[in-house]
Amino acid sequence: MEIWLFNLPFTLAFAFYILGAVLAMGALALGERGRWLVRGSYAAIALGAAAHTFIIGHRWVVSGHPPLSGLFDAVIFFSWTTVVVFGIVEIAFRTRWLTLFVGLTEIAFFLYAWECDPAIKPLVPVLKSAWLIIHVFCYMIGYGVMTVASFMAVCYYAHLLRGGGSETTQRFDTLTYRLVAFGFPLLTAGVLTGAVWANRTWGRYWGWDPKETWSLVSWIIYATFLHLRYWSRFWKLSPEGRQAVLNWLPILGLGAIVFTFLLLKYLPSASQSLHTYM
Repeated sequence: MEIWLFNLPFTLAFAFYILGAVLAMGALALGERGRWLVRGSYAAIALGAAAHTFIIGHRWVVSGHPPLSGLFDAVIFFSWTTVVVFGIVEIAFRTRWLTLFVGLTEIAFFLYAWECDPAIKPLVPVLKSAWLIIHVFCYMIGYGVMTVASFMAVCYYAHLLRGGGSETTQRFDTLTYRLVAFGFPLLTAGVLTGAVWANRTWGRYWGWDPKETWSLVSWIIYATFLHLRYWSRFWKLSPEGRQAVLNWLPILGLGAIVFTFLLLKYLPSASQSLHTYM
């Protein structure tokens, strides 16, 4: 029964995300003639998210704690926050473009999770702390928000390259900024709560652990974007020029997040990390 409760929702979520990405691709190819495909892609992503939510809820109930203790759980939770943030943003702003990016991202996450050990294991002693929920939830939600923000930046450049109207590019630029401004305090809270937790566990606030270091790099990239966004008003560039210069930073930030979260474990120095997700 437990295997069935895991395998079926995982397969359904994966299949629906693939269907959503395919329908979104068709909708973008057909333009105004593909409105029915847009609705279909929304429905497919929503069904995938429902199955995705069941996976998290089931693992939470079975384990008795939030599913955040292993790499499989971390990947599934990160991808879940991304699709939830996408849903909220898409309901509010109807961008249409985001559906394709989110569908492809969920496919990539699920392919990665497929190679991870899905076994539900007891929490190791260091994770038996209320800081697990506070610290990791801040980061996971922040990562989801920043992922969608980076997609907005990609949409900005895509419309810019296609010669889209200034109103459309301005809209994507504004949404990128708002999402980064919303997600940045969450990343900041993740860094600070992680430092407090590290001090209580290991007796030091910061140890330049590989994951700590690269998490800080991600934070610095987004801090740089927000600061330059403010000071760019004094640059001798048009508003459109300032947008074109700055919007690559959220995309770079997502690259740093993905590296920190999924790829850092392949570095030789990662073997010394104290973080269990690696």
